[in-house]
Amino acid sequence: MKFNKVVAFGILSLSLLVGSATPAFADTANEEMIVKIDSDSVNIYRDVEFTKVLTVGKKSQEYDLVQKLPSNLVKISVDGSEAYVSLDQGASIGPKVTEEEKAVANAKAKREEAVKYALGFVGSRYTYGGASPSGFDCSGFTQYILRNSAGVSMPRNSASQSSVGTQIDASQMEPGDLVFYSRGGIDHVAMYIGDGKVVHAANERMGVTTAAWNYRAPAKIMRVIGA
Repeated sequence: MKFNKVVAFGILSLSLLVGSATPAFADTANEEMIVKIDSDSVNIYRDVEFTKVLTVGKKSQEYDLVQKLPSNLVKISVDGSEAYVSLDQGASIGPKVTEEEKAVANAKAKREEAVKYALGFVGSRYTYGGASPSGFDCSGFTQYILRNSAGVSMPRNSASQSSVGTQIDASQMEPGDLVFYSRGGIDHVAMYIGDGKVVHAANERMGVTTAAWNYRAPAKIMRVIGA
């Protein structure tokens, strides 16, 4: 990595700031902040003069922020060692996200993808026993959608699917949840898509279509993505 004279001068002067007891421009970071690599790869240095590469940060990797420095540089922690990286080379500062928060965000993204994928089949034909784009029945549809959009494996029939995941109340419904209906036993399943609607393989006349989530009295609602 090469720097022009102006930038190089700024970096060399940082060694004095970092080593001083009260650095003039340093900003001690909140312990809940991280530095995230945004480019495909970014050099991370052992020293503030950027003469010795410690490692190469890869896209989406995160490091604890130790200190903000002048010239858009930051001191970070890499496996317990202090190191330096330039934000201008493809990194950014943001709040630290817990594993729980990451799991919630990941589940939300999967639910959104499942709904988008399912809606792409609206208009497809209904086939009793069908579980492919050439023809779906209700449980074949949800099985196919969840497997191919969210990586969730489901049993083949609606009664069995109604035992997968976590049961929730209607007030807790989110896109991607499954809504089950019963006439003396679970006999139909649909996927909630938000705004009070579901998408499902309805019957031979209607095929794959959307409807109000309570067009029939729901018997059970299950969360299978992020359960």
